[in-house]
Formats: sequence, structure tokens, C-alpha cells
Amino acid sequence: MDKYCLGFDEEHMPPGIPPGNSYKSYVLGLGEDKTPKTPEWAEAITGVPKDTIIKLARQIAGIKPCCLLQGLGWQRHAYGEQPVRGLPVLAAMTGNIGIKGGGPGLRNGGHGVTVGWMPAGQNPVKASIPCFMWPEAVERWHELTAADGVKGVDKLSTDIKMIWNYGGNTLLNQHADINKTAKILADEKKCEFILVHDVFMTPSAKFADILLPDVTHFEREDIVTFSSGIGYAIYHQKVVEPMYECRSIYEVCSELARRLGFGDRYTEGKSEQDWLREAVEVARQKDPNFPTFEEFRRKGIYKVAPKEPVVAYEKQIKDPVNNPFKTPSGKIEIFSTQLWAMNKPKEIPAIPKYIPAWEGPQDPLREKYLPLRRAPVQPQDG
Repeated sequence: MDKYCLGFDEEHMPPGIPPGNSYKSYVLGLGEDKTPKTPEWAEAITGVPKDTIIKLARQIAGIKPCCLLQGLGWQRHAYGEQPVRGLPVLAAMTGNIGIKGGGPGLRNGGHGVTVGWMPAGQNPVKASIPCFMWPEAVERWHELTAADGVKGVDKLSTDIKMIWNYGGNTLLNQHADINKTAKILADEKKCEFILVHDVFMTPSAKFADILLPDVTHFEREDIVTFSSGIGYAIYHQKVVEPMYECRSIYEVCSELARRLGFGDRYTEGKSEQDWLREAVEVARQKDPNFPTFEEFRRKGIYKVAPKEPVVAYEKQIKDPVNNPFKTPSGKIEIFSTQLWAMNKPKEIPAIPKYIPAWEGPQDPLREKYLPLRRAPVQPQDG
């Protein structure tokens, strides 16, 4: 904590920050809220018994090394970025970053296999927004600036008139405030055209003006890669020809490009399999042991382990002077001066904090909708 971290305690804070804003002060209740973050405090919020929390804390503190990895799920609610920020802090507190058998408190990753990709081309539109902000860009685009996450321009010059949603239930179930989002999708005066390309009739698909049936992985060939302790490349075999009127995304985009007058420029005269062959050639240039296209297609999988295990941030821990972390301070920033400068402590605190969410466990609505507790059933003789 002394050597690699910024902002854990008051002795390791950036200059100019008032006392009481360190992570340790927050946990011990010495900061603004004056609330110690005890197991009893956490039990009331999470529903996890305090004894379980104490046991887990002692295990994490005492087991050396302790691998801390987070998956996908606990961030999918209001202020969900806070636990995502919090677990790496716990990994730093317990000395598990940059060591074998430990973990930085992030998602799993590691050694990978490099293959080629179809070129994406150049997008002349420089403006971009976070994916989660598209409803805001539909409704109040003229208000959105860099402070809201807009990049590439100072502010948006137009609202969103069209959405193409491919291969995911991202318009509704993978978003927030579903009732409000559904109203935005249903109002044709706002986003005027919605196209969905999928294999299921998802809730998002039900709002489509045009619904295109996609092919499944059983109806097309593809290559997927995965990075972990061992790198994988998997060839998806076609089992059956596409059924009915289903078309792959490459077929759809190729035909659309043709009708717009640049089909040859888009496809470069290549089929889907031609692009897969090029992807394998790139892989073979990077790794001479990667099989030929025909061999890879026949075997279906190629996996390779690194010569040495991949340890995240090992260089930064062994030699921090020559390998600083990619942060403004070069350290693990438990306290972020960038977030502090945004001056939104209730929504975007400089350290990971628990922020009560609307309709969360501390919302008064909980009492209204809390299910009735049944009395335990007493066992009967016989």
C-alpha cells in the first residue's frame, strides 16, 4: 500500500485534498458520512449474514496467495461501477496484485491467439457516446456534452434517427429503466427507424420496424478466440445450411453495400470463407505453429500455452520505476484525482464507495413490496 498505491490512507493522498477523503477514512467512518463500514452495516444492505462476511474477510486476508477475479453481473444496477472499482482495492490491500496465484480483482484474461479481422474502414462521423447513453441521445441530444461522455466533438449535432441492433437484446432487457426505454422505442417521432437482426424474438426485436432473421452458429462458419491461462482459437463448423430466409450479417451487409453502390469495395470480391482464410494467414504469420486453414478447419481448435504463466501487472510490482501503472500518478489509484476534479462526489466519488440506489435495499418502497414472512411450519408426529 505504501509503495504502489495512491489514496489508501491520509498519509498517501494527493496534495491539496482535504483530510477525511482517503479510502481508509471512509471504511472506518472517519469521513463525511461518519458511518463505519462494519459487517453489521453490510449485512443490512446485502442480506448476507455478518458472520459470513467476517469469515470471508478473514479468508481473503489470511490465504496467500488469494485469487480475486470478478465476473459479469454485480455491476448491472445503479452505481454498479463502485464494486467493480472496489475489488481491485481489496486485491491491493491484501498484496495479491502482480504475484503468481493472485489476481488484480478484474476480469480474467491472459495469453491469447492472434488472428486476422475483416477491416472496419473509416467512419467519417467523429462523435461517439457510451453505449448505455443511447436513450439520452434520442431524447436530449442537444444537451449532451463531454461531461456526459460524448467523445470526438464538443456536443452532439443531432439526435438518433435510426438504430441497427445486431445479435443482442440491448434495446431493452440489457438496458436500464425498461419502462421508460420502451416508451422511447415506441414513439416513432423520436427514433424513426429500428432494425433488429437476431435469431430470437427478443423483447428488443418486438420494437423493430424491420426484423431480419439471422443465422445461428450451426448455420455458418466462423472463428472465435478466447484468452485465459491458455489461448484458444476455435473454428465453428457449419452443421446445416441456413434455414428458411435466414441470412448472415455478412450477406446482409454485402447486399446493402451493393445497393448503396460500393459492394465491391466492401466485400473486396471475397466470400465469408475467404475472409476466414485470411484470418488464419495472419495467425500463421504471428505463430508459425498455427495450422493451415484446412487443418484448422478439420481439427476445430488450436490452443497454446505461454512459455511462462501470464501474471497481470507483474512488471509493475517487480520494477515500478521502469514499469509504472498507466495512470496519471503511475500508481494504483485508489483515490482518483480525475474523478475528484469532476466535482460530483454523490454520483462519481473519487474512491470506491457504496452509493444507495433508488429502489434499492434502503428505499422506503422496500416496505411496501417486501414479501410476507411465513411462520415456520412445525413438524408433526408420525
